[in-house]
Amino acid sequence: MTAHPRRKLSVLVADDSLPLRAHLRVILAQEPGLCLAGEADNGADAVNLFFRYRPEVVLLAVCLPDRSGFEVMQCIKQAAPEVAVILLSDAPDPCVDEVSRMLGAMEVCHKGSELNRVREILRSLAQGPLPLTA
Repeated sequence: MTAHPRRKLSVLVADDSLPLRAHLRVILAQEPGLCLAGEADNGADAVNLFFRYRPEVVLLAVCLPDRSGFEVMQCIKQAAPEVAVILLSDAPDPCVDEVSRMLGAMEVCHKGSELNRVREILRSLAQGPLPLTA
């Protein structure tokens, strides 16, 4: 019996920091089960790219230049509740963590100290069962 190749998990990255997006691109390129669906540096572009490419995972900054990541996440989760949203915050904040959970974020990771945690979460998602897509 032959194994069928597994489709890669697509990930959208939305953050206004070019160095952070570059670092996340490296992480995605190093993981065989992941692929970059698109990059956005603001909320409007993040929403547009989400609806264009329908990624399974969104890495989303809490603070974007044109709107909050919470607003973007609400829009995404309303359209596709099954999408895994990982919020990226600048610093640990219990309030951000609580609101994120209430709105349906899978995780909240801190940009400065938890990018390896982001890698582990993405790796785990890529190795698990793929979400059902319409």
